[in-house]
Amino acid sequence: MRFLQASLLTLGYFGTANAIFGPIATDAPAPAGGNVACAAPPLTSFFAGHSGPFPTDNWWVGYGVAPGNAVCAGPFPYESNMANSSIQFGVSSERDFDGTSIHQPTQTDWSVGFVEHSGNFNDHKTLGWDSQSITVQYFTGASTMTSYLVPGSPYLTFNFAAATPLFTSGQGVITSFAGKTVTNNGAAVSSTGTEFAVVNNIGTYLIYSLNGAITLSASSTGATGTIKASAPFNGVLRVAKLNSTSHQPLLDQYAANYPTAVTTDYTFSGDTATLSFTWTVTGNAANLLMLTWPHHRIKMVNPNFPATTALNYLTTKGYMYPAIGNVWNLQYALPTITFNAPRAPDTSCVSTIIQGLQYDIGKLSASAPSIPGDFYYWGGSIAAQGRLALIAEAVGRTDLIPQVTGYLEASYNYWFQASSSTLPAYETAWGGIINKAGYNNPNVDFGNGYYNDHHFHYGYFLTGAAIIAKYDKNWMNAHQTYINWFARDIANPSTADPYFTVARHRDWFAGHSWASGIANGAGSRDQEASTEAINGYYGAMLWGNVTGNTNLFNFARLLVATEQHASQTYWHLYPQASATARDQPYPEVGLRNLITIGNVEDWQAGAWTFWGAEKVEINSIQILPVTPINEYLYDSQWVQNVYAYTSGELADPTIDDEWKCLIYLAYSQYSPQTANTLSASLTDWGSGNTFSNQQYFIATRPNPTPGTPICSAGAAPPLGLYYIQSASSGDYVVSTAANPNLVASATSTAGATVFNLTFVPNGVNIFSTANQQYVTADQSGVDPIVAARAVASTWESFIVTPKVGAAAGTYSLLSGANSLYIQVGTGNQLINSGTTESSSTGFKFVKANAPGGPSTTATTTTTTASTGPTQTQSPPPNPSSITGTYVIQSGGLFVVSSNGAPNLIASATSASTGTSFTFSAVAGGGVNILNTLSNEYVTADISGTLALSSTRPAASTWETYFFSQQANAAPGTYVMQAESNSDYIAVAADYSLINSATSAAGAQGFNLVPAAPGYSPAGNYKLKVATSGQYVVSTAANTNLVASTTATGSATIFAFTANGNGVTLLNTANNEYVTADISGTLALASTRPVASTWETYVVRQKIGAAAGVYSLAAVSNGLYVVVNGSGQLVNSGATEASSTGFNITT
Repeated sequence: MRFLQASLLTLGYFGTANAIFGPIATDAPAPAGGNVACAAPPLTSFFAGHSGPFPTDNWWVGYGVAPGNAVCAGPFPYESNMANSSIQFGVSSERDFDGTSIHQPTQTDWSVGFVEHSGNFNDHKTLGWDSQSITVQYFTGASTMTSYLVPGSPYLTFNFAAATPLFTSGQGVITSFAGKTVTNNGAAVSSTGTEFAVVNNIGTYLIYSLNGAITLSASSTGATGTIKASAPFNGVLRVAKLNSTSHQPLLDQYAANYPTAVTTDYTFSGDTATLSFTWTVTGNAANLLMLTWPHHRIKMVNPNFPATTALNYLTTKGYMYPAIGNVWNLQYALPTITFNAPRAPDTSCVSTIIQGLQYDIGKLSASAPSIPGDFYYWGGSIAAQGRLALIAEAVGRTDLIPQVTGYLEASYNYWFQASSSTLPAYETAWGGIINKAGYNNPNVDFGNGYYNDHHFHYGYFLTGAAIIAKYDKNWMNAHQTYINWFARDIANPSTADPYFTVARHRDWFAGHSWASGIANGAGSRDQEASTEAINGYYGAMLWGNVTGNTNLFNFARLLVATEQHASQTYWHLYPQASATARDQPYPEVGLRNLITIGNVEDWQAGAWTFWGAEKVEINSIQILPVTPINEYLYDSQWVQNVYAYTSGELADPTIDDEWKCLIYLAYSQYSPQTANTLSASLTDWGSGNTFSNQQYFIATRPNPTPGTPICSAGAAPPLGLYYIQSASSGDYVVSTAANPNLVASATSTAGATVFNLTFVPNGVNIFSTANQQYVTADQSGVDPIVAARAVASTWESFIVTPKVGAAAGTYSLLSGANSLYIQVGTGNQLINSGTTESSSTGFKFVKANAPGGPSTTATTTTTTASTGPTQTQSPPPNPSSITGTYVIQSGGLFVVSSNGAPNLIASATSASTGTSFTFSAVAGGGVNILNTLSNEYVTADISGTLALSSTRPAASTWETYFFSQQANAAPGTYVMQAESNSDYIAVAADYSLINSATSAAGAQGFNLVPAAPGYSPAGNYKLKVATSGQYVVSTAANTNLVASTTATGSATIFAFTANGNGVTLLNTANNEYVTADISGTLALASTRPVASTWETYVVRQKIGAAAGVYSLAAVSNGLYVVVNGSGQLVNSGATEASSTGFNITT
C-alpha cells in the first residue's frame, strides 16, 4: 500500500506508465523577507515521521493544526474530527433555508475507537496522504485502528489490529441493534455476524465486518449508547449511514470493496484534458461503490451510474449519487485564451479605448510607483495597471507599453528590497510564501500568514509579472526565480518540489479550491470569490506561458477549467432550472432566486459575503477581476439573471460605480451594445478595473448583431478653455479666488471665469484658471459646486452630454460625486442636486480666447485632420493659417523624431537633417502635427512630464496645439501650447520638447522652416547601393530584396509611383509591391499584390552624401532601409545617418 507525504498528481497516459509532472523549480526560496515560522505550526504528534511541506488548505488540515480536533469538511458525505481516543463523524440530517442561505449543520452521529486506547490525544497520527485522502491511525501498545478517510465513499472504513472495537453514539441512546430492541439502562444486546443495523436518535447505520463474524454488544446508559466487541479483533469494519431501507441492497452488494488511497491523474490532447481519479482498492476494484457530486456527473465519461434512488445523500452542494468502478474520467475543454481576447476590439470602440489608455497610462509614473502596503489590494491594482499594456498592444499603441512596464517594474522593485515595509517571507513550518507581517497574526492581509487566500493574492502578482516579462525579457531573466516562488506556492504541479505542497488550495474531489487555511484550528472550509480563485490559476497560466514552462501552463489551464466549471455549478444560480434535476445542487427555488452564491462553505452556502450585503456586491464578487479568461465563465443566462436581479441597485445613484461597472462587464457577454451604453454613465471603476479595461472587454465580446457597432458614436464633450453659460438665462459662470463657488452671475464673458475642460473617462475635469483649482461636487448634493481641489479624483469628474430636447450645443452635466445633475439653484449657485436629466440646467460652452483664436461656442461636430503633406513657401505670419510641411527649429537646432526614436528632440544642426512635419488645421482652432516619416501624430501627455512624441495613428485632443507669436520676438517665432493640459512647450535639458511650461513666458520660441520636398520619382528604376555599386535583385523565386549583383542587366526593375505619403515600388519581375515588416527584423520583400502603408517609402536626398544619393525610410515603422551583412535590405535604421545610400537609375 502506497502512502505519500504530499498530494500526488501524476500525468497519466492511458495504457502506459504514469509520469509525474516535473516541478516548476526546486531551489530553496530566499525572498527579501527571509524565513519565518507561523505561530500555528503543524501538530508534531499528528505528523510524526513526516516532514514538510504540508498541506494547508485541504479538507482535512484541521486534523493537523492545534488543537487538532476541529470538525473537518469530509470525507463527504460525512464530516469528521479527531477526538482523544476515537474518530467522530456524522452525516448532516437537517437542511434549512433562511431566505439567504441553505444550512446543513455538522453533527456527530458516532465515534469509533478501541477499548485498549490510552485516551491520550497524542496517540494518533497520520500514516500518509495523497491528492484526496488521508490515512489516520490510533495506537496504544500493539493495538491499532487504521482508518482510510476517502472522500466520496458512502462507508467509513476501520482496520483493527489486536484492538477491541468500540462505537459510541453521538446522537442519544441506542434503541435497536441487529433487529433487537435495546433498553436504556437495561441489559446489553449481543449479536454475532458480519452485518449489523444500529439505530439511535439520528437514524440507522449499518456495520459490516469484512474478515469474518464478530460478536458485538450494544447497550444504552443515560444519554448515550455504546457498541463493543467481545474480544480484540483483527480485521476491517465498515459503517454507512442508511437513509432509506431501499438503499440497503446497494450498500450490502458493494461493502466488501474498500478504497485505501487515490491517484489524481490528468492527460492532455490538444485543448482537452481528462482528469482521472483512480482508487487503490482492497477487494474487487471494478465493484468499488463511490458517490458523485453534480460537477462530477456533468463531466464524467462513460460512467456506471446505478439509479439515483438506489442510494443518495443530500449535502450542501446537492445530492451525492452512486457510481460503480475505481476509475473516473472527467473531461474538460481547456482555455485557449491567454493574455488578450480571442478577437480584435470592435472598430467602433478603438478610438475610445485609445483615449482611455492615454488617460489611464498617463497617470502612471515610474518615479512614483505604487508601493506595496499589503498583498491583496496592491496585487489587484498592479494587475489592473498591467492590463493596460496588453490593451495597448491590442489596439496598436505599443508606444504606450514602456510607460506601463516601467511603472510595474518600479513597483515590484519594492518587493525585492529587504528594506521595504511589506515583504514576502518563506514560512518554514508548513512550507510556503507568506506576508511576513502576518506570520503570527491571522488578521493581517486576510490571514495570508495563515495560508488564507494565497490563490486570490498571488494570481494578481503572477499576472503583473507575466505582463512585464512579455515585454521585458531582461526583467524576466533577472527575477524569474523570485516570481516562481509564488507560482510554486499556489500552482505547484509536482511532489518533487521539496518546499511547496501541490496545488495548495485545490480540493480535487470537491472540484474547486478552498480559500481557508490554518487559522482558528482550520475547521470549516469556505471560498467566497470563485473568480479570484480562477484568476489565481490564470496568473499562473500566463506566467507559465511567458516563461515557456509548458507543464505549468497546462497544469494551470486545467486548474482554470475545473475552477470555472465549479463556479458555474455551485456559485451561479438559475431560477429557471428544475428543482428535481439530477445535477441540481440547490433544490430550493428561494435560494436560486438570489441568482448568485456569495460564499460556499462545507456546511452552508448563501447569497452573502463577509463584508457587504448589497446585491451588486454579492454578484460582483463572482465576476471580478474581469479578464479575457472569464469569457468562458459569464454564461448568457446567468448574466441576464444578474442584471435583472440587481437592476434596482444599478439605478440607485448612492450605489458605488465600482460595483456597477462589473455587472455591466459581465452583461456585455450577452449584449455588448447595452453594456457600452450603461458604462457611459460610470465615473469610478474601482482599484481592480480601469476605464480602458471596461471599454476593451466590452469591445471584444462576440457581437450578437454583426455589423451593428458595439460602441455608439456619442457626441464628444468639449475640451479646452471655455466659458460656461446657462442656456436659459444667458448668464456666465463665475468662480474667483475670493469666492470659489460656481455662480451663474456674469452677463458677458468679460466678467466670466475661464475654465479648462480636460478629458477624464466618460467626462471632464473642470479646472478654474482663476484660482488654479479643480471644480468639485459634494456628495450630499446640498452645497454648491466649488473650485477647491488641487488634485482631481472621482468627485471632480463630470459627465457632459447633449441635453435631451434642447437646442444643439446645450449640455447637461452629471456629477461623479453622487450621480446627480447640475442645476442652477438659489442665488444662481450651481448645485449637483437634480435627480433626473430633465431637471438639469442646460449649459453652453463658449470657447475662450485661445492663443491666436476668437471665442466660439462648442458644438458636437466631429474633428478631422488632414493626413497629406501640403508644401508652403514661407512661414505663416499668423498662427491661424498654419498649414503645410515644416521643420521645427529651436534656436540653432532642429527637431528630429522617428518611429525608432519617436520623442521630439531638438538635436539636428541643419534643416535638411530635421524631421518634416505636416501641419493641418483643426475645426474650432489649433493644429495637428503629423510626422511625415512615421505617419504618426505628435501627442502631448496630460501629465506634462513626458516628451512630446510622434506615436498617435489618429489625432484627438492630446494631439492638438495652439501657436501664437512669441512676445518681444522676431515675427515668425512662436510659442506652442498643448491642448491636453493647456501648458506650453519648453525644451528640457536633454533637448526634448515637453508641455511643462505653465505660462507663455516660460515657453520656448520656435520657428517653422518650410521642408524640402521629398523625392518622388515616377517611372521604372533600378536601385544601386552607392558605396558598393551592387544592384538590388528580387525574383519570383526569391522575393527578398538583396543587393547582390554588379551587372545592371541582372538588376530588378521597380516601378516607382507617388501616393501622397511617399512612393511605392512595384517589382516588374513578379508584379508584387515591395513591403516592409513593422518589426524591422525581416528583409524587404516583393510579396504584396496591393500597396498600402507598409508598402510606402519616403525617399530623400541623403544628408552629407553626393547629389543623387538617396535614403529610403519605410512608413510601416518609420525606420530607414539599410543593407545588412547578407546584402538584404532591411528597414532597421533608427537614424538617417545609419541608412544606406542608394542611386536610383534607369
